[in-house]
Amino acid sequence: DVLRFARIQWKILTSCADHVKKGGTLIYSTSSVTLEENEGLVEKFLKHYPDFEPVEPEPRFGLPALRDLSICRRLYPHIHMCNGFFIAKLVKKD
Repeated sequence: DVLRFARIQWKILTSCADHVKKGGTLIYSTSSVTLEENEGLVEKFLKHYPDFEPVEPEPRFGLPALRDLSICRRLYPHIHMCNGFFIAKLVKKD
């Protein structure tokens, strides 16, 4: 199911990216803590859409995301007393 959800999320993310203006922001967030749906998908997105870059969400919350995307954020059920979440703030370069 994780890979199926990641494919669906990829379609949503890429279709939204096509509508972001230069200097605009795209927020990608899931209620999941899997790498395939989160860091893996954002890494793939940044390779296909080099005109986007991750920036730190404000205010700062949660913990840094994994891999080379520590600028993105994660919330864990056992630490933050909520469902697990991943948040990436992606800005389209001017």
